[in-house]
Amino acid sequence: MNDLRNKLRNFEIDYTLHLEDDYLFVNHFSICESVDLLETYTEYGQVHFWLGWLNFPPEITPKEIGNYYEWVYSEDKGLLENLFLDECSAIRSQRGSWYWQTYTNWPYFSLRPSLTSVEKFLSVDDYSTSFDPTLTSTEFEFAARWGEKKYKTLVSKYNHIIDLGLDPNISAYHLNNSIR
Repeated sequence: MNDLRNKLRNFEIDYTLHLEDDYLFVNHFSICESVDLLETYTEYGQVHFWLGWLNFPPEITPKEIGNYYEWVYSEDKGLLENLFLDECSAIRSQRGSWYWQTYTNWPYFSLRPSLTSVEKFLSVDDYSTSFDPTLTSTEFEFAARWGEKKYKTLVSKYNHIIDLGLDPNISAYHLNNSIR
């Protein structure tokens, strides 16, 4: 990811569209609408297309802006604490593991298909290369620093993609013989 960040420093662009090879887009969406959101609501640094609306419990009411909602992150809860079991994700994933069905308290940044403000992305500094992978991941370590900057993320209420990575035979990790 630091290679990407170095390349972005060489271009005069405002936004980058992050894609991954194990996601399949199944619905149309407007990148222009996402740009407009990031320019209008400057506290946000990303617009995600991967999650869709969740079955939030009554005590969690995310802020909504049109067809988007604010990624739920609670500074009062522990990092990676399970906030609720999401039946919508359970139905979509149809996977035996609880991991993808539980909404985890994770700071506002993720490496999923999204439109990201390059300025905010670069302001967080490089991805750490010295973290202990048995304790954390490069994505989480970066997300924690994204949250410290008070940047937030919007998520589309509509599920625009299918995560092919849920099928272990066609996930990018399996195909590339690598771990998450």
